[in-house]
Amino acid sequence: MSETAAPNHKQQLYIAFFLSGAAGLMFQVAWMKSLILVFGATVYAVTTVLAAFMGGLGLGSWLLARRLESHPQPARAYAILEFAIGTTGALTFAAIPLLAPVYAAMGGGMVVRFLLSVALLLVPTFLMGGTMPLLVRVFRDGAEETGRPWLASTR
Repeated sequence: MSETAAPNHKQQLYIAFFLSGAAGLMFQVAWMKSLILVFGATVYAVTTVLAAFMGGLGLGSWLLARRLESHPQPARAYAILEFAIGTTGALTFAAIPLLAPVYAAMGGGMVVRFLLSVALLLVPTFLMGGTMPLLVRVFRDGAEETGRPWLASTR
C-alpha cells in the first residue's frame, strides 16, 4: 500500500521542502566561494557550480524518479534523500581542498579542474534532483480526484 500525506503532514512536508530549497541555494553559494579558490576566478567557479547544479538536478529527476516511482513509502524515501544530500553536500567541502594534488598531477588545466569539480558536486545535486518527483508522488497519491472537476467542465 502506498504512503500518502495526511493533511497535518502536508504542512510539515511543505516546510521541509522550503528549507531544503534554501539549503540547496546556500550550498550553491558556498560551493561557488570554495571553487573560486580552485579556479582563481569567479566566472569559472560560477559556471562550474551552475553546470553541476543543473546537470545534477536534471539527471537526478530523470533517473531517480523512474527508480523511486514504485517505492512503497515515498515520504520516507524523500527524508532519506534529504539526509543523503546534507551528508554528501557537507563532505564536498572537505573534498574540495583534497583535490588540489589531483589537479596538479593531471596537469592543472581548467578543463581538468572543471571536470573533477563537476564530478564532485554531481553527487549531492543528483540526489537533489530526486526530491521533487518524490514529493509530487506523495501529494499525488490519495488524490484520485485531482483534475477531474476541470476535465468535466471542459467537455
